[in-house]
Amino acid sequence: MCLLVIISLVGVIGCNSIDKVENEFGLDTFKEEMKSRGYDFEIEDIEPYFSSNESKTMKIGETLIGVYSYKNNKEMEKNAEHISPDGSSFYKGKKSMEIEWISKPHFYKKGSIIVNYVGEDEKILDDLKDIFGTQFAGI
Repeated sequence: MCLLVIISLVGVIGCNSIDKVENEFGLDTFKEEMKSRGYDFEIEDIEPYFSSNESKTMKIGETLIGVYSYKNNKEMEKNAEHISPDGSSFYKGKKSMEIEWISKPHFYKKGSIIVNYVGEDEKILDDLKDIFGTQFAGI
């Protein structure tokens, strides 16, 4: 019986830790990650493409990375489901918005943010993959 209680507590604590980590990775953590990789950037507000609490752009010289913040991981995941696998459209219900990108789109997600990079800079792509893992949408 005691073993069952211990296993249950470890499971609950483990789930809470995962939820906490998933929700804590946001814009501030992303900025820290990019700074640690030597990027010099500015953060600006942008008009949101996707429904998020906060939409920002990270400017690295002429390069732009969109950062869409959500209340929590659950809200972010719900919105990520509406981005087409190739990143060319965003749909919700019966409405769809087609997007024509100037280069190859790349969408990443982690914690409570979705990041969108449109471009082919290998260093940026490698760093985003290192931070977020494999892109979930895009080319």
